[in-house]
Amino acid sequence: MAGLLFMEGFETFGANGDTGAALQDVIKAKWPQVILSTSAKLSDDAYDGQGLCLDCVWGSTSYRLGLNTNVASKELIVGFAWYTGTLTAYYLYWGTNAGTQMSLYAYTDGHFRIYHGATFTDTGVGLFTADTWHYVEIKFKVDGTNGYWELYIDNQLVASDSGIPTYSTFYPAEITTHSFGIRNTNARFDDIYIYDNTGDVQEPFGPVKIRALLPDGDDTTDWSSTGANHYDQVNDLPVDTANYVESNTANDVDLFTFANAADPSNWPIYGVQLNVYAAVTDVGLFTLDGIADSNGSQDTNSEVIVDHLGGQYRFVFEDDPETSNAWTWDQLNDAKFGVGVG
Repeated sequence: MAGLLFMEGFETFGANGDTGAALQDVIKAKWPQVILSTSAKLSDDAYDGQGLCLDCVWGSTSYRLGLNTNVASKELIVGFAWYTGTLTAYYLYWGTNAGTQMSLYAYTDGHFRIYHGATFTDTGVGLFTADTWHYVEIKFKVDGTNGYWELYIDNQLVASDSGIPTYSTFYPAEITTHSFGIRNTNARFDDIYIYDNTGDVQEPFGPVKIRALLPDGDDTTDWSSTGANHYDQVNDLPVDTANYVESNTANDVDLFTFANAADPSNWPIYGVQLNVYAAVTDVGLFTLDGIADSNGSQDTNSEVIVDHLGGQYRFVFEDDPETSNAWTWDQLNDAKFGVGVG
């Protein structure tokens, strides 16, 4: 499966200044492997001055955000905006639940160390500066003999290597888990994307902006609702589980209109990710579909299985269902998104 797997702009977890255990709980619904200081907070000092970022305020241990994409990838591009104070160590790593295959560390003098397989490579110094936002992208392939990696800072290729082993034989030669972390420093993260490049020729996107849009109206309302409307029961920030829509009838659909994207300028759209918080209230499992509707043409994304514990589920739509091409801003603003019972 090649294509966009995940995006995160930290705008769906609450408001500027939200912090503490409640913030960690809502983040954990989307990032199951979370270790954060209770001082970590949402901040409007974001990458491009708009929206929110996650400010990982340092405490006494390492902090990280981790998730499993449920896709076994061989080639990946990972991009993220990152801001740090006085740096001691900052790291990312990729692998499986069994162990790490690739990792990226940053150090005080502005150099990076890329661990691949059983060895590592150091870049030159001065590639980044403290107290400055940078957009970092790493493109790599996990392979026993013909692997490669490329490191981009602010849309510039700064270091690379190829024709090398890039995985440890102790672990599966694939990537399913992704972690972003810090040690001994404050750092902010924003605008993360993960792209499966297996069999594709995609180059890094360059700096990206990720914006959250919320439902602002009802279109199709097969499900039942805790309120008179449906859309305003599912647009809480953060999630309020007292408000919801529900159904146990196969093929029931709820579709919503969404607020228009603000200040799109001339940036291309690489994909749309529908985030849904869902849980089962009865015994058994539940199959949930994510739906994108563009002028009556629908894409029903991969079904997910929901259990009684619940959590946040994501459905990615790279292309407009009507045209099978990349979204335009007009098409996106006219589209409807929602859920169906599988």
